[in-house]
Formats: sequence, structure tokens, C-alpha cells
Amino acid sequence: MASIKFYLTRSNSKVETSIFFLLNYGAFKMVSGKKKYIPLKYYTDESIIPTFWNPKTGRAKESKKFPQYPEFNARLQDIEDTALSILRRIQNDG
Repeated sequence: MASIKFYLTRSNSKVETSIFFLLNYGAFKMVSGKKKYIPLKYYTDESIIPTFWNPKTGRAKESKKFPQYPEFNARLQDIEDTALSILRRIQNDG
């Protein structure tokens, strides 16, 4: 099962920083007899001030100072849904 997690490029920044995600889709290579998984890293067009970011959930925090957080999180969810849809299409097409 593929999974996606969003991260900040500079989590200690005082200004807006861009967001990327890692897509773990099962690809791996063997290193010293062990599987080393190879995630896909993709940079989004979204950015956020790190104080409004929850690193555990990979989404914006609920905050009165960032009232647009629901729409922001919805955009991240759309990105996630699209990436997983593309992956399924690639897997189905072989």
C-alpha cells in the first residue's frame, strides 16, 4: 500500500517555506542483503510559515492566525489523492 507524507523544506524558518512529499510505493533496492525503500520526492507549489505546520500530521494546524487552514489542508489532500491516483493508473497499466 502506497503512502504519502508532507514535509517542510526548512522547518526552522521564520518565513514561508515550501512543502514537498515523499511517496512510498514499494520500490526498493538491495543494500548489503537488506531492502532499502526508495521514495519518490515531489515538491509542491504550496508554502506555509512553519509555526502553522504540524509535523506529525503533515498538515496545517488549526489556528486563529491562519484561518485558511481548512482550504490549505484540502489542497494538500487533493495533491495526495492525485498522486495516488496516478500511481494506481501506472500500476494498472503495467
